[in-house]
Amino acid sequence: MSSQTFEGKPKVTVSQIDTSSFLIKTDREKTEQLVFIVEGVSDQQIITALAEKIYLSTNERKQINIVVAGGKYSVAKLANTIKGDFPENSKPVLIVDADANREETLNLLMQILEDKEITTIIPDPEIEVWLSRLNIRSRKELRNMTVHNKVAAAKYMSDLIDNLDIEELKETDNSFRKFYEALTE
Repeated sequence: MSSQTFEGKPKVTVSQIDTSSFLIKTDREKTEQLVFIVEGVSDQQIITALAEKIYLSTNERKQINIVVAGGKYSVAKLANTIKGDFPENSKPVLIVDADANREETLNLLMQILEDKEITTIIPDPEIEVWLSRLNIRSRKELRNMTVHNKVAAAKYMSDLIDNLDIEELKETDNSFRKFYEALTE
């Protein structure tokens, strides 16, 4: 697990499958915690970079935990497995790629999820659509750009997202707007 703290801003904690360290209930953490459960490491890097950019421009003080579930079908299953361990002040948010079939993806999640009230965000066709204004159209293209630029993926992602117009993206993409609202409400 790695974490980064920015001056006066909330900590973004990135977790792999082992969630034990951030699911410990404490009375010291009074601010709301967001627990994003995502499909893979690429999604994790995008969410981390976006959250950092958004929080640098707002006064939000939420702690964010990002858990990699290891695939589309695992996201809802992991949410079910760990839901009883979420701290009282936490809000789980699932982010799953639509893979060009939003309704089927939503139906799949709802069949598996025990708590139908959990926030679900479904970028269509995949989360990389949020980066399309930066000429990134797919996960494969993003990986190729990272390799071509010979930069660590997280650093490349952060540099790329620095050039993203958050306000424009909120206006043009419903799934991103829902993500932004989860971060800032």
